[in-house]
Amino acid sequence: MATEELAPQDSYLRAVKARVVEHHPEGVILDRTVFYARGGGQPGDMGVLESDVARFDVVDTYRKDGVVVHRLTGEMPAVGTLVEAAINWDRRYHLMRTHTALHGLTAIIWRGFGAKATGSNMSPGEARIDFELPSMSVEFGQMVESRLNEALAVGHETRVHLMERA
Repeated sequence: MATEELAPQDSYLRAVKARVVEHHPEGVILDRTVFYARGGGQPGDMGVLESDVARFDVVDTYRKDGVVVHRLTGEMPAVGTLVEAAINWDRRYHLMRTHTALHGLTAIIWRGFGAKATGSNMSPGEARIDFELPSMSVEFGQMVESRLNEALAVGHETRVHLMERA
């Protein structure tokens, strides 16, 4: 059974009622989730699953063999348990802002210098992105930072477009 992934449709959704449908060696699989599974340099969401009788900490969310796994510490809720799946909103929002800034940086580098991004990684408020640049100086970094800050200060509308991998 595939998990209905709600984060791509509404990244501002913070919690949802879900049912545990399967155990995994490191956690559980839910019938639906607001948790974003890590990938492409983005970390997975963290948060909690809360049932009528217990609370379970989600310390990572990732995809294994195409299935979204909510990695838990300690005990797991039984298959069939109804839980409220709630993300750590402050962390998610910080990651969203960091991710948006990375897209802005990528646009500045591509438009100004024709260099493609080749890799990236991020955590809340901190990120790294690699570009196909022959070299980089302190002055170049300062100039790019200035351009990025100017672009972000404009407050352009941010839209999400979902595309099939193909």
